[in-house]
Parts: sequence; C-alpha cells; structure tokens
Amino acid sequence: MRVVVFNKNTITSAEVLLTKLDKVALSGVAYDQSEQIEGCHCVASIGRLLGGAFEQL
Repeated sequence: MRVVVFNKNTITSAEVLLTKLDKVALSGVAYDQSEQIEGCHCVASIGRLLGGAFEQL
C-alpha cells in the first residue's frame, strides 16, 4: 500500500489504520485528527432523520 504523507499526523501504518477503523465501527463516530490538513479537525457520524429528529445509528 502506497501512502502519501501530508504531515506528522498522517496515518502511515496499516495496523494503526485498522485499529482506528475498528473504533469507528464500534462507536459509529469518526474523528479527523489533522491527518491531511494540519489544524483541521472533523467529526463524522452515521445517522438518519426520523420524524424531523436526527437519530444516531
């Protein structure tokens, strides 16, 4: 697997990536820890709209 390193936070290990993906699968939430753009942090969650209210899956 070829990895492009953007900065010191870029995930370069398959083992680390798989561990993070396991955590995402368990929690349903993914966090960007500035792996590509330094200083940029993001959060993603799987969810859906039910009756006008947002429900996390």
